[in-house]
Amino acid sequence: FLVNQTYGIMTSQNPKRAGEPFTEFFSIPFVEERLKQHPRPPIPLSLLLTEEEAALYIQSFWRACVVRCDPEIQELN
Repeated sequence: FLVNQTYGIMTSQNPKRAGEPFTEFFSIPFVEERLKQHPRPPIPLSLLLTEEEAALYIQSFWRACVVRCDPEIQELN
C-alpha cells in the first residue's frame, strides 16, 4: 500500500512526466516479474470486512456451534 501511494505521488508530481499517461505500479515489467517469483500474501479477511460483516460471520459461527452442541442434533449424526 505504501509503495503504491509513494509511487503515485512521485509520478504525479514529476515535471518530466507531465502529459504522459499514468502507469499502474503493478504493470511495470520488473514489478510483474518480481511478483511472479514472489507473490504477495493474500490480504487478511479482517482488513477486507466491515465491522457489520465481521459481526455476521462471528454470530453465524457461534450459532452453528450452539446448534451442534444440541443433543437432538447430535443424535442425527
